[in-house]
Amino acid sequence: MNSILFIFIFFTSTKLNSNNIRDMEGHINNDSRAIVMEYLLHYCYKNTAKAFLKEMRLLDSCISPENKQVLLNETNIEWTTIDVRRDIQNAIQQGDIAKAFRLIELHFPSIAKVYNTPLETNQPPSRSHYVLHKLRCQQFIETLKSVGDMEAIEFAQRYIRPCFEYYKEYTETITALIAVKDLNNDTVKDGLSQDQKDLLSQNQRDSIADEVNEMILESRQTALEKLKRQHTIVQTELDGQRRQELLKNQKEAETLEKVSL
Repeated sequence: MNSILFIFIFFTSTKLNSNNIRDMEGHINNDSRAIVMEYLLHYCYKNTAKAFLKEMRLLDSCISPENKQVLLNETNIEWTTIDVRRDIQNAIQQGDIAKAFRLIELHFPSIAKVYNTPLETNQPPSRSHYVLHKLRCQQFIETLKSVGDMEAIEFAQRYIRPCFEYYKEYTETITALIAVKDLNNDTVKDGLSQDQKDLLSQNQRDSIADEVNEMILESRQTALEKLKRQHTIVQTELDGQRRQELLKNQKEAETLEKVSL
């Protein structure tokens, strides 16, 4: 993470004069730009990402045409989706899981459908299904903390019980909290196991928020992800060609050595 931020600072803080532009021409490339953009878009830094694109356009306008880089076009980035992902993360981090589910169902219905559709017999759950189940379990915890055990039991019977057989161990750990009275009481928390304390912590909310964000990103093929995949394919082909060339040169050298002997 620190290296990514360093690259970003390097690009955006360098003064664009003729001397350092000539020095930078050999170092600026699509890979480093993609790394920076991936970080900014992944963590929903929308305004910073736009500022970064602006800096790169300015930089490209100052260097020679043959050294210009093809930058990810601003029109190919789903800016609205970034706002929605940020809103979902904020809702989870604040414990408003119901709002997070509403946003997912509204803006990412295909993801919501994965969890709402009953699994077929012997069909293993997908990662998205597991992440959404963890989000439902977090909603159970928030319900238990804010409303009470009776409402939490009703919630568990409706939303958690149908998937119990797929995530038995995790679900049992979560629902065991119903035996604890007054989860908001610090004295009560002191008597809990470390695992139970972790489930009630802010870190638990933050962790699930990150998992949900990852799940959404994996479900969408963004322009940046396409660029990365294309780069990987091209790089693999080039590496293969280099290896073949090295083997060819090695064989030729061995043949010449034998002839000379």
